[in-house]
Amino acid sequence: MLTPLPSCVYATFAGPIDQQTLPRIFQNFAGATQRGVRELHLLFQSTGGVVGDGISLYNYIRTLPLDLHIYNTGAVHSIAVLTPPSVSRIPRFEPKFPIWAR
Repeated sequence: MLTPLPSCVYATFAGPIDQQTLPRIFQNFAGATQRGVRELHLLFQSTGGVVGDGISLYNYIRTLPLDLHIYNTGAVHSIAVLTPPSVSRIPRFEPKFPIWAR
């Protein structure tokens, strides 16, 4: 039997979106949901990759049965720009020291 994980988990992804990384991403998401994760915070950066793989990732994320928050933690280029909008609810960023402009 799989060891349960906490209901809220933080994870990172940094790399290209291609045929080598996509199966690992899918396996990690599937493993998290099978082990009881209900909320996942993904720190995400990517230089992009293969268009077809990026669309597959977009479609897969849209079907996940968990509350997913994706944070841009660096460069997000090319097909990777589809990943954060695939989340139905993007967390609101509220800076601690707001800058006021005139």
